[in-house]
Amino acid sequence: MTNLTLEFPAYLDPKREQINCIAVTQEELMSHVFHDSRLAKGKSISSKRDLSNAQPRNSNAELAFIFHTAFCGSTFLARILANVNAYHSIREPNVLMELANMVRMNQKLSNDGFQVKRWLDTIFSSFLQLEKDKDENFSSQKMLLVKPTNAANNLIPVLLRNFPRSKSVFLYTSREDFLVSIIKKGEQGRNFVRHLYNVLSLDKSIYISQDFRQANSLTDLQIACLVWTHQMSVYQACATPVSGHTICFVEASEFLAEPEEYTQLISTFYGQPISEKIMCSLVNSGVFYRHSKDNNSKYSAQQRLLEKQQVIDKYASELTSNEQWFNSLNIACFNPKEQ
Repeated sequence: MTNLTLEFPAYLDPKREQINCIAVTQEELMSHVFHDSRLAKGKSISSKRDLSNAQPRNSNAELAFIFHTAFCGSTFLARILANVNAYHSIREPNVLMELANMVRMNQKLSNDGFQVKRWLDTIFSSFLQLEKDKDENFSSQKMLLVKPTNAANNLIPVLLRNFPRSKSVFLYTSREDFLVSIIKKGEQGRNFVRHLYNVLSLDKSIYISQDFRQANSLTDLQIACLVWTHQMSVYQACATPVSGHTICFVEASEFLAEPEEYTQLISTFYGQPISEKIMCSLVNSGVFYRHSKDNNSKYSAQQRLLEKQQVIDKYASELTSNEQWFNSLNIACFNPKEQ
């Protein structure tokens, strides 16, 4: 297959009601971990698409979504499926993050379902067009797989409503595993979770205070607990399928412990069972044992468990104190396994 140049939707222009596209190649889409602003770095706008030309797709588009709570293997899963010819994989596109922030910042837009639908129709029409541009023998069986960033999880109800024939995997991690991941990442992890807390404060969550003086009085682990709880509350609100939309909850430790088995189960859930030949090819390529964000590094469930135990042993006092604080809040947490 030739390495075609494609028009990728990269930025939103709300004032002109346009989506600005950049020229990318198939190789770039495969090699980039994320299709966010880093994909567009150094690139000029190559074309524009008007909302007025949006093609309604919510009535017939069968899409696959991966929603996640961070640090739960969503990038790992999306990159594995990118190697399966049944999918066209888009990972954390910048346009969905921008739309999520537009909805947060603009009360009029958040109340205007028609306007948000126009944006979504144009965005997803652009994604679907990428696959048609790649393959002259475009098959309706080839599924668009989209993994938004978890900072755009406020769009989940909108996406479920606008694409009712789609199927969604909701990946999540336990609270303990979320905290361990924050600790493992050091300063980067602390900055990440506080930035995410600030973003989520615009969602008017009962778990996220808009009083930044109060937030500044909390420890990093307390902030992380509240972020995790908010994300699980979003999942809880979506637990009941919407007009035919099918949802599958997957716990990260189970998926990462048996990635080959769960990849097959998830792909079958999407309606795209992986043949024995393709699965053998995936296994032989080493994709199941490669770090999702660094192709040159190997990674495994055993290594993850070892690192987790090391963090728990080293920060036992902080984790215990934090657990006591969280329990004192008496928050009823959603557990998909109990549904």
